[in-house]
Amino acid sequence: MDAFQFIKDVAVDWDDSKYLERAGKFITVARNAKGLRQLVLGSVNGDSARTSNIPSTSFPREKSIPPPSMPTDPHRTYKTNPQAYNIPKQIVTRESRLRQWCAPGGGYAISLFEVK
Repeated sequence: MDAFQFIKDVAVDWDDSKYLERAGKFITVARNAKGLRQLVLGSVNGDSARTSNIPSTSFPREKSIPPPSMPTDPHRTYKTNPQAYNIPKQIVTRESRLRQWCAPGGGYAISLFEVK
């Protein structure tokens, strides 16, 4: 059931969307939830493994946030193990840099919430 928490938490209405990474074979988007203090990052990857690098300058200045996230597991591939995932939690600040491995044909979704 932990994999469905992201779906339960994610907003459906957005104030702003920004493209953080984009190339012919992958894309990473950040969206601010309308009226909430929530940022969602989503990435879809092409057929080659890569590491996504998101600078924390993409995050609002005042936020220090623990992301319940759904990045792909390093052993996941769409051909051999499509349901592998892990859900780490960590504190992210403006000084942080998010580095996320992306499986071939995979991607990730990360919810960022303000620590209260």
